[in-house]
Amino acid sequence: MLIWGSKGREKKIGEGEFYCPNCQRRCEYVKKRLARDFTLYFIPIFQTKNYGEFIECKVCGTPYETEILEYSQKVQEEERKLLKEREKILANIKKELEAGLPIQLLYNNMLESGVSEENVKIILYAAVEGRSKVCKKCELVYIDTLNYCANCGNRLVKIDDA
Repeated sequence: MLIWGSKGREKKIGEGEFYCPNCQRRCEYVKKRLARDFTLYFIPIFQTKNYGEFIECKVCGTPYETEILEYSQKVQEEERKLLKEREKILANIKKELEAGLPIQLLYNNMLESGVSEENVKIILYAAVEGRSKVCKKCELVYIDTLNYCANCGNRLVKIDDA
């Protein structure tokens, strides 16, 4: 008695990381191939039909067409561009602060240019890194790399000492 037939199976052919639209974040994925095999005594002998490949998110289990990886690469490129742009902006802000611009003046300039107050605070804190000095006479706050007030020339003191 000869037992033959066919059986469908998924085969893992790769893995990596991508942007999952369902999870709305970067996740690991498994790339799989779906095929039907000819079996003899329940042992797969050869592939009779290839149904194609797909991507499956390891977090939520959602299957996607393989084209999602191309979209994910575009998202990564955009994220890199935004990061470089943010780094440039932060470097320019640090230069302005180190040139003697008081933090309050930069704060007001950014608000007037349309940046939200929350983002202004985040950006300035990142630029100053939580370290600042104050002029006791003018009450202007500067980055801690400066020693004298650009407005009146008085010696600056750390905010902790003020």
